[in-house]
Amino acid sequence: MSTVTFSSVTFNAGDPCGGDSHDAPRHCGGQRPPWQDNCDIGYQGGGQPGGNQGWDSVLNNMNVPEAIKDLIRLAMKSSPQTEMLPSEASAVGTIQRFQKDNNIGLLSYDQMKEMATKGTLDGKPIPGSNPEAVRDAAKTYMANGGSLFDRMEQARTGERDGKLGSTDPDYYDRSKLSQKPTLASVGPGCFMDSCANNRISPTRPEEFFAVKTVEKFQQDYGIGPLSYLQMKEIAHRGTLNGRELPGSQDEREDLRDAARIYTANRGELFGKVAGCDGRLCVGDPRQSLNGVIWTPPGQSGSAKSDTQAVETIEQYQRTNGIGLISFDQMTEMATKGTLDGKRVPADVQQAAQAYVADGGRLFDKIETAVNGKNDNLLSADDAAKAREKGRIGMSADTAIGTMEAFQKLPLIGGNISREQMKEIAEKGTFKGVEVPPDVKLAARVFMDNDGAIFDVLESAKTGERDGTLGVGDYGAARDKGWLHA
Repeated sequence: MSTVTFSSVTFNAGDPCGGDSHDAPRHCGGQRPPWQDNCDIGYQGGGQPGGNQGWDSVLNNMNVPEAIKDLIRLAMKSSPQTEMLPSEASAVGTIQRFQKDNNIGLLSYDQMKEMATKGTLDGKPIPGSNPEAVRDAAKTYMANGGSLFDRMEQARTGERDGKLGSTDPDYYDRSKLSQKPTLASVGPGCFMDSCANNRISPTRPEEFFAVKTVEKFQQDYGIGPLSYLQMKEIAHRGTLNGRELPGSQDEREDLRDAARIYTANRGELFGKVAGCDGRLCVGDPRQSLNGVIWTPPGQSGSAKSDTQAVETIEQYQRTNGIGLISFDQMTEMATKGTLDGKRVPADVQQAAQAYVADGGRLFDKIETAVNGKNDNLLSADDAAKAREKGRIGMSADTAIGTMEAFQKLPLIGGNISREQMKEIAEKGTFKGVEVPPDVKLAARVFMDNDGAIFDVLESAKTGERDGTLGVGDYGAARDKGWLHA
């Protein structure tokens, strides 16, 4: 093992799992180097000036070597933009009061992010008597890759739908909420987070070496999630997925030493540091699924929001047995948040606003999809026909549900290879037999971005990529939290 020296420390992990996965939704990253991201020690959410007040008390409570603390203090002196955010407990109380005081039943992830970064809600100033306190609380919710938002939104149902209910925190054990100021710079899975939460022992310097060595390897060579089996392969064979490790001889030997430390004692260190569904990540696989929408060629920049709005209204109609919605009813939902005088969910109101914007442009485009006639009545079946005609795209959630149902058909056989998925996407056929239009669109979503969704899902059950997507992979992905239940 090479000699370990702490000559400089940046503690830049880039995303919640310890790497720079830029431009992906809900990651700490978002800008390419050399700009800061919010896993950098010097990052301050929202771009507001901050100070180093409170850092010494936080550092004093960290169970890490004094030398590491001194390095952090040194970094603080050259980083005047560090921000101390409200504690988790304080932020939860503030946001819950804000929702109840302003009759806001649901806050979406994007709305919380808007409040944190812009100080607005739906494009308007944050309502209430203390908007700055609400904004600071929203920053705490968004810190660490949205960790607090994720925990609170699933407290009641155990599911993630990207919406925080005003009563969701009531189902969470508040004794588990931190009472200490939130560090805007550290995300779960980052090196310093592991130190601060005592997952890496200060009495074992080899653990520091192992974590930083593997983290640097993943960042330098664009290595995605590493499973425990892959770590064992690196340790025992000096290969990854059967191929020689990249880098110089010294780098490869250091990496093998680090992998041996990770897998020693039945993977004790791996279990402590891996925070992404049993994988050591530079990018959580779930993030490949968030926000993915396939849009037909030539669609405008609003196509993504249009697709989301259409799917929201479509689901609302089917769930509630609403066969037709008139333009006047859509306008009522958009302006009053009600349908025939009864309250609708916040996301449905937002979707209705997209439908009636620009003189009802989207409403007209969808409601005429079946027969080309404008009768000012939107059917629950219009959305599917609009997708078939290329008027609207398809989101990852819809594509995954569509493809899973298709694979369960007796004639399909359960498994679909990458080449077969490509055939469906490009030709609209499976083994030469024509498939339904919605299946073709779903396959296009799977194969978009060089098959990103296919690659993520096919490894869900076994942790390995063999080029085959099985029906069981969907359930495994849900069990791991990669998909909505």
